[in-house]
Amino acid sequence: MNSTVFRPSGSEGAPLWWNGGDAFRSRILDAISLIVPSGESFVIATVSEGLLATNKGRSTPDELTQEVQRFVREEHSHTRAHRLYNDRLAAHAPSRPLEQRVERMVLEMLDWRLPTRLAMASALELLTAVLSKETLRTGSIWLSPSETPQTRLWRWHCQEELDHRHVARDVMLAAGVGPTQRVVTLLMAMIFFAKDIVTTLWSLLRADVAAGRIGAWQLAAQSARFGACALPSMLRMAWHCGRYAVFAKC
Repeated sequence: MNSTVFRPSGSEGAPLWWNGGDAFRSRILDAISLIVPSGESFVIATVSEGLLATNKGRSTPDELTQEVQRFVREEHSHTRAHRLYNDRLAAHAPSRPLEQRVERMVLEMLDWRLPTRLAMASALELLTAVLSKETLRTGSIWLSPSETPQTRLWRWHCQEELDHRHVARDVMLAAGVGPTQRVVTLLMAMIFFAKDIVTTLWSLLRADVAAGRIGAWQLAAQSARFGACALPSMLRMAWHCGRYAVFAKC
């Protein structure tokens, strides 16, 4: 994916409601994009530090080291692409304060002990992977099959997340993080992730209604339709989270 050609919503001829013409579905992925750069910077820093801790005393790189190196390259690519996405989103949405709020929260997380951060990084990668799997599913409620710069970016990003979904978990396990901490931190990650998405989405949609880009009743109908159609997807994601909690499988 060449991030230099990416055009986010509402810029350079790309449609504002790029996700199948649906404002709610477009904005929910716009909201997630605002969380991506800070979240992935946290994961990169934590996984890299965790690898150094587990490799202490080793003279030659092992398979996990090579996997982490690939993981870091791909995550840096995602961060660059989403920063461009978010910069252009700022032309018509209150994205800057929303990104800064997430950045402040991530800075606080960087002060946690390394085992807790590794458990959180693994949990965040799991949540990203299960959402990516649902996004790429045929007939997905999350992503339209239409060809726009945004849908292409999300397909690329989601596929790479699925391909390297095990790396943060493997580093966490190599560092000796136990099952209790894994489960507790997964619950924390689910709460943080849901809260951030809802807060960011609400701010974007409120700005859209205030600017007259969409009516409140039309938006309410779209959100109700999404909620009803997304229920099977949510149940599948919950099952994957349960499997991770019990068996550490992602």
